[in-house]
Amino acid sequence: MSGSEAASLTNGTEDSVRGGGEADFYGLLQSSLQKILRRMENTLEVTKGGRDLSCWPPARSDPANSMVAYRNGVGWLLYDLTGDPKLGTWARNVTQLVTQGEGWTSPTIDTFWTYYYSAALAFEMVGGDHWPARVRAGLEVIWPRLWLSRAGVLLSTSGGRYADDILCIDCLACLDALWWLVVREGDEELGEALTRHLDTTRHLLIREDFSTCQAAVYSRREESLLEPRTLQGFDVRSCWSRGQAWAIKGYALAYAATGKPEYRETLCRLWEYFAAHAQDGGVPYYDFLDPEIPYAPVDTSSSVIACAGMLRACRRDPALNAQYRDSIRRFLVPLLKHYLTPVAEDDRRLPGYLTGGCAGKFADRGEYQGFGIGKGDFERSWSGCQYGEVNYSLIYLTECLYLELKSGTSLLDMRLL
Repeated sequence: MSGSEAASLTNGTEDSVRGGGEADFYGLLQSSLQKILRRMENTLEVTKGGRDLSCWPPARSDPANSMVAYRNGVGWLLYDLTGDPKLGTWARNVTQLVTQGEGWTSPTIDTFWTYYYSAALAFEMVGGDHWPARVRAGLEVIWPRLWLSRAGVLLSTSGGRYADDILCIDCLACLDALWWLVVREGDEELGEALTRHLDTTRHLLIREDFSTCQAAVYSRREESLLEPRTLQGFDVRSCWSRGQAWAIKGYALAYAATGKPEYRETLCRLWEYFAAHAQDGGVPYYDFLDPEIPYAPVDTSSSVIACAGMLRACRRDPALNAQYRDSIRRFLVPLLKHYLTPVAEDDRRLPGYLTGGCAGKFADRGEYQGFGIGKGDFERSWSGCQYGEVNYSLIYLTECLYLELKSGTSLLDMRLL
């Protein structure tokens, strides 16, 4: 990073920032980046420079799953930010392995995440016409299995695991690769389909006050809605904070790709609900409306996802950046200061992990047959990651650091040609 770039990054950041005392925001970003880089040093060693993922826990049995793709995206972003050739080699190697995996065209919405954080970023970083062609080929395989044309909805899964199909608010944030194709190739038909999907999701899962419901169960045979559901929130009437963050990220992608004012308006209202319902410390509880607050767990992943989405939109829109920059930093500062390991000199935990995540509150009984999510009101329990890192956190934390530190054009910019 050049001296002029570093100087430009500090403009406007010397003032005090919220989050517990005076802080130099730029210094906090840099120290946080160093923690992530230290974590990646271990990853490069464990995976033999990205040539062997067999001993790497995120890979499990299939390197083409989305968790590996997220880490792949971390590699590309850090390579673009630092220019470290070891990171570039690692990202190339992992991209090759990910795109050769058996799950590359598995029938779930998560696969589009895999395309984006591997093949799409590889193309943006180093070029190669085979990468866009690979994304397009995957789209042609998966799209017919997830798209319900009469309903105008892109489902999360293509049957099999569930008795019925499901539309999740999460789907909005999985569309990076599709918006990337719309922008890069001018695919108007795909753009119109994504617009219908956003309209359907807006109608079904975003309430009048701009809080969100997590999911809706669909009948594939009838292409009709059966009923709304929550998988990980307190109940179907509450607002799961990570679901709100997924909606923010999804509308940020749509606005960054199209510039449509209606997407901007929805994005702003979603963010304002998120910001208004988070606690003063800047880290929201896993669900904004759980009656056990303040004894319910927080979820740092919801903060970092929402911030990553807003920062993407802010790069496209200087007015949006001026309006929301301070509120975004209100969420980022406590994450970086108090949850990104190590948080103190005597903290012996591995560096670069965003603690304080909560996977959600899952049903203890009364599951909807064949679907694994709760029906009606019954006891639910928190599951996983209450003190550790949620799988999504690393990529979105890296995006936040990248978008704050990267001047000029970035890999994540989406603008119509």
